[in-house]
Amino acid sequence: MAGLGKTTLAKQVYRDNEVRQHFDCFAWVCISQRFQVRDVWEEILVKVSALERKEIAQMMDGEIAAKLYLVQQENKCLVVLDDIWTIGTWESLKAAFPLCEETKSRILLTTRNEEVARYSDRNSFLFQPQPLNDHNGWQLLEKIAIFGRDEIDSRTFTMMKKLGKKMLQPCAGLPLAITVLAGLLARKETVDEWDMVHKNVCAYIRRGEGHKQENKGALWLLALSYDDLPYHLKPCFLYLGHFPEDFEIPVKRLTQLWIAEGFISASQERMTVEETMEDVAYGYLNELVERCVLQISEQGSVRKIKSCHLHDLMRDLCLEKVKQENFLQISSSMIANDAATVEVRRLAIYLDENADELVPLTNHKDSHLRSLLYFYPGYYWILRNEKLVGLLFKKFKLLRVLKLEWLGTPVELPNEIGNMVHLRFLSLYRSLITRYPSSLGKLICLQTLNLRFCDSTVVPDVLWKMTQLRHLYLPLYWTAEPKLRLSTLHNLQTLNHVSSLCSDLNDLSELRNLRKLGIRVTSSLEMYKQHT
Repeated sequence: MAGLGKTTLAKQVYRDNEVRQHFDCFAWVCISQRFQVRDVWEEILVKVSALERKEIAQMMDGEIAAKLYLVQQENKCLVVLDDIWTIGTWESLKAAFPLCEETKSRILLTTRNEEVARYSDRNSFLFQPQPLNDHNGWQLLEKIAIFGRDEIDSRTFTMMKKLGKKMLQPCAGLPLAITVLAGLLARKETVDEWDMVHKNVCAYIRRGEGHKQENKGALWLLALSYDDLPYHLKPCFLYLGHFPEDFEIPVKRLTQLWIAEGFISASQERMTVEETMEDVAYGYLNELVERCVLQISEQGSVRKIKSCHLHDLMRDLCLEKVKQENFLQISSSMIANDAATVEVRRLAIYLDENADELVPLTNHKDSHLRSLLYFYPGYYWILRNEKLVGLLFKKFKLLRVLKLEWLGTPVELPNEIGNMVHLRFLSLYRSLITRYPSSLGKLICLQTLNLRFCDSTVVPDVLWKMTQLRHLYLPLYWTAEPKLRLSTLHNLQTLNHVSSLCSDLNDLSELRNLRKLGIRVTSSLEMYKQHT
């Protein structure tokens, strides 16, 4: 049953201090329905060995499986395979695991299918989470919705408890549904507001009657949690539909995308020195977490959220609402592509080995497209026809957002990129870009420019024209002739990989809004090579 807490329990085991002390190396991999066997093996091997991704990319599939097998034999590894759907999935992966040999490594897998669990190892320990009983269900709801609210007196608490227990019935003991319901109630301060939620719950349950769907009551509760979102949060939630199943979403990247899309405008900034659009966007994200519609994946040392994700059921709801409102289109070789016949403003493309068929979308009605995000599950993706990238920049002139990352085909950016004057967000992260044209300076509306870990190349001195830039990530190794001028970028908050060799560091004194600065220290040898 989805939402019972299988992954949550597995994470608690995975992060437990005693478990951490017992094993030497760890790997956690989510098995999406679009998974590729090689990609899963690569991901695990990167985490449990000293091998770099580039080395692994040169290996054959059999070599990767053999190396992973050997590493687990020689070390104490804990590997978590989250959400194995079928016996066939396990059969395709198991060659890389020492199942029938004495080893101190362990595998922990989660699945909705009991047959998969029993088939994987007849002698393994099988734990089956059960729905929460009425007492534990109420304790969970109370902890999220009521705990710490000192203004609630005993009479109010008794009435809320009575209503709460009635609303728990359609949750069927499902922790996810209870958590989402509690997140909804946490922002309701009076008994009357709780009673209104109760009436809405009953109405949503009646609406779901007749649907032959497992846990239909719980699913309609998730729909109620969406409808209860305030107006400004709904597009932020729907935007999460871009990301693939089980994708860990970097919070900084997400807030930059929200801002580029116009979900958070400058008028929403409080007129104080301290708070910016990024702060407002983070507040929106935090509210989605507090409402339990979005889950935390990783937090920093000061408890600030670094990455997040959608639960499978919540993602299903998100995609359903996305389709109803024609908010975005998802396209891949495995998904029926009706993007050519439907006018959409946002498009997410899930790439595979058939990337040439999807870059660019030659039949797409590009007049309305404002956002284009590419996702690839593996390391680098390759285009057999490198000219297709040039066509992409020539075709979609009205884009506000373009995410084109991990492109393994060396390409030159065409001069026509300067015509994309509406761009607010451009990420070419880890793409092999061999040339940046001077027309890049025409992108004067750009707020985020991400060139991190792009191929070593020359960056033209045109970035000073992008006065709206808020986040600038330069390549790790790059040159500039003449040196980059940065003193005009007064809105800049993030500046990464700036170097005294390629820019005047005195310009940094003009960047009064900087929050994060990364300076690459240049060795004397690099300076010698640069000048000879």
